[in-house]
Amino acid sequence: MSFDFDRAAAMAQLPRCGSCVNCKIIVWSGDAELKLGIARSTIKPLGPGKTPQLAVNCTWLKQPIQAPDKVHICDGWREAGDDLQPRDGGRG
Repeated sequence: MSFDFDRAAAMAQLPRCGSCVNCKIIVWSGDAELKLGIARSTIKPLGPGKTPQLAVNCTWLKQPIQAPDKVHICDGWREAGDDLQPRDGGRG
């Protein structure tokens, strides 16, 4: 089974996490029935009833991010090529 996944469109819905090198995503098709624990941190970035479902894991926090589409400031945010100091360079 396969489905189309537009990574750029999905990541554009994640204001902070989508441009961060610490952001790792797990993607499921829209018809996957997820257990309660993972379902709590799973979002549908392209809208209700749409594929895919995705969960965001942060390698800085070392845990799944709940509501990654609502995060606007994160001290661990960094872009590729940044030095390793945790900070949020995109507060504005």
